[in-house]
Amino acid sequence: MIRNRNALLAGIIIVMIQVVWTPALWSMIENGGLHWWFIRIPLLLSMPIGVGLFLSSIENKSAHREESSSALKAGDFELANDILENAIESSPKDAVLYRSKAIALMFAGRDPEAKVCIDQSIGMDKNDQLTQCIAELLGDVATGKRPRPKSIKEI
Repeated sequence: MIRNRNALLAGIIIVMIQVVWTPALWSMIENGGLHWWFIRIPLLLSMPIGVGLFLSSIENKSAHREESSSALKAGDFELANDILENAIESSPKDAVLYRSKAIALMFAGRDPEAKVCIDQSIGMDKNDQLTQCIAELLGDVATGKRPRPKSIKEI
């Protein structure tokens, strides 16, 4: 998923200048007798910027999952929820993100919101048995049939 389309476009333009125009400019410099550093050095220095802009515009889904997992293990459920909220904004059709957010909300004691998230996850992937088990757990915790787990290990 692309996070920032402007950064992606800028990165592509800078890389295109490097790939397409640098050889042409180099030829002009050699034939015209201008000092090579006048144009070549700024173009060479712009290459890492272009590549960096290009790479920074691409979303890393696994980073969100790892960060939220670490926050859940540390017991910072609100941070995990915030991380997953940002991840869902960039990948709104990812059922696993909704399931993870439902777990974070359950740990934080926000059962109605957790129910909404798990229902969205089930709506996206009805055959996922892990999501079904989490939905059952959420229902049991919300009705008081089961004590609220305090960590992933207790699930």
